[in-house]
Amino acid sequence: MWVRGIEGPCVLNFCATHRNTTAHSSSPLSLDGIRRRYDKEEDEEKDGKMCPLRKPCDAKAADRRPGIAMLVLVASALLLLLATSSPAAAQGASRSDSAMLYVRCNVAGQVQVNGMPAGDTNRVLTDLPVGEPLTVAVTDRSGENERAEKTVTLARHRITRVEVTLKKVQAKLHIVTDPPGAAVFIDDEAYPGTTPIEVAVESGRHNIVIVKDGFRDVVRRGIDLSREAAPFGAGPPGSEGAEGGDVGSIRSTRAPEFNVRLTPGPSTYDPFRRLYSDPTQPQRMKLFFGADDRFVLHHNGRQIGRGNDWIRLFEFDVELRNGDVIAAEVTDVSGGAEGKCGFRCALAIGRYRKDIGGMFRWSPVPYEGWNAQPDMTQTHPIRPMAHELNPKGLQMCWGQGPRCYVSWRR
Repeated sequence: MWVRGIEGPCVLNFCATHRNTTAHSSSPLSLDGIRRRYDKEEDEEKDGKMCPLRKPCDAKAADRRPGIAMLVLVASALLLLLATSSPAAAQGASRSDSAMLYVRCNVAGQVQVNGMPAGDTNRVLTDLPVGEPLTVAVTDRSGENERAEKTVTLARHRITRVEVTLKKVQAKLHIVTDPPGAAVFIDDEAYPGTTPIEVAVESGRHNIVIVKDGFRDVVRRGIDLSREAAPFGAGPPGSEGAEGGDVGSIRSTRAPEFNVRLTPGPSTYDPFRRLYSDPTQPQRMKLFFGADDRFVLHHNGRQIGRGNDWIRLFEFDVELRNGDVIAAEVTDVSGGAEGKCGFRCALAIGRYRKDIGGMFRWSPVPYEGWNAQPDMTQTHPIRPMAHELNPKGLQMCWGQGPRCYVSWRR
């Protein structure tokens, strides 16, 4: 006879539990009894009270299961240790200790770290050493700018930002005149000192003017200082040639040399000519101002300085263009000038100075826009006059009243 779920004939000893039960049972063995017993044992197996082989669960075997799990865990740890000791894993660990660098630059350039190529500017560079000083060098790919270097120390898991500004390649020039002592203007800007002199300017085309009192000006426009072998008297078609002297050639050396022999004659060059002719290009110069005996100075409505010493001339660096306004509030505090407020003002480019005090106009009240947009209808002409205590040889200019508001517009 066959029973559900049991392979083979139904016998009394198919299960130890059934055998023991039937042996002590007082009721006769029947098919219905076997089915009821089987169903009961199946329920006990589902509840965990019976082993899958129809045998009572062995407590010792169950106690050994945590030990087997521990062996599996130890084996997994050993395999993981072997994996991390491999070269590939070591490389991954070193990357986790690396740092990142972002080099911001005004031009597209190439970045080198400790002499080795690391990438391009304006991008994040990775896999860099941590905690040690690094020399970061930036080179312009076009070659128009000079190389720059910085030393940085990177931090782990952070992007270190570095700002690098490359400057134009400098061209050096040695200027010698006969006789010496001439002033040099490059692009209408006075270069400090007099000849013989070595100047350094950005590589490219420039205007050079050599000026000396009692001698004709030497003017050369559009000269290309990036060409070491170009003659000083040569230039692009349509440009002005040399004037007022015999001009030699540039000597092809590390610092090219201009040799100029000046010829006697009047000097007609006006270093302030850009201020009077070009309303778009600013011109750098010095502004000297002094007052009897206190002033507050403005440039285009913005305060740029003040002073309270009537003997001293205060110096300010300014960039002026045609149409700019210089204004000042002048106060006679001591009352020693018979109720008048006086001031002196001059502009200077190099050793050339222009007295502009007499060009100001004054007002007794601070009307709207007096220091930015002066109104000719609300102002009065300044009265320049000599003063026995006037320093620096400048005219002392006077306005009426103990306080006045003066302005000058180019």
